[in-house]
Amino acid sequence: MFNSTIFDVVFGLVSVFLAISLFTSALTEAVSSIINLRARTLLNGIKQLLNDPGFDGLALELYNHALINPLSSGATKSGSAPAVKPSYIQPRHFALALIDTMQRAAGQAATLEQSIDKITDPQIKNTLRTLYQRADGQVDLFREQVAQWFNNAMDRLTGVYKRRTKLISFLLALFVAALFNADPIHLADTLWQRPAVAAQLAKLDLSTTINRDHPETEALPLIQLIEGAGPLLGWSGFANDKRAHGAGLALMLLGWIIAAGAALFGAPFWFDVLQRFVQLRGTGRPPAASAN
Repeated sequence: MFNSTIFDVVFGLVSVFLAISLFTSALTEAVSSIINLRARTLLNGIKQLLNDPGFDGLALELYNHALINPLSSGATKSGSAPAVKPSYIQPRHFALALIDTMQRAAGQAATLEQSIDKITDPQIKNTLRTLYQRADGQVDLFREQVAQWFNNAMDRLTGVYKRRTKLISFLLALFVAALFNADPIHLADTLWQRPAVAAQLAKLDLSTTINRDHPETEALPLIQLIEGAGPLLGWSGFANDKRAHGAGLALMLLGWIIAAGAALFGAPFWFDVLQRFVQLRGTGRPPAASAN
């Protein structure tokens, strides 16, 4: 059973999903770095948390603070985007910087309670006043309360960031599927109709050839291995393919969407699935005949 055509078809599909996932993962990281997505998401989150959409109040003061943005000159002007944006802020550093910013605005002689009362935004003032009362006026406990408040906000922001990266990943996966014409519907049909191609693909021991420490380098070699097994991917001879016209074209587009959706599960998921199939194939093989 484990060496059947059905197994080989599933093995081929998983291999393609793994290859697209590897490509997509590498591209998503590159695009996120180029557009500085994590840092921009964090900045927008701080603006929302501190009710400073114009970046001319507490958010601006914090981004000019050395604890929050140590690589910045600290001279970002009101309403201007900071030249350097941190990608991560420690909750404790946020609390320390916020308390220091409030006290400097109120004057060093002012108490912490007076510093809170001088905040102009009523919502932020009430929030910090509530945290101060819960801390019973103890500075250390208040600092911990502010850090926890920030940490809770970052948990919600992480969800926003993940949704954005998922969208980017899906669009990039769709691009990769189109680039290599990775159509799982066509692939499954080809493997089912041509058992010789399926058997050739099944001979590839991808679980041992892929370097999990640097998976981003394995995407193109994996695609080439799959292409070498038979006419499964690519655009070669597509003009004479039944998918080049009418319903076949629509079915191919659907295949790309399926491949892009599968890529969202991530390369580690498909690699683990691939390893399980390899193990099943290994246990399904009969023992070698004795030489005696």
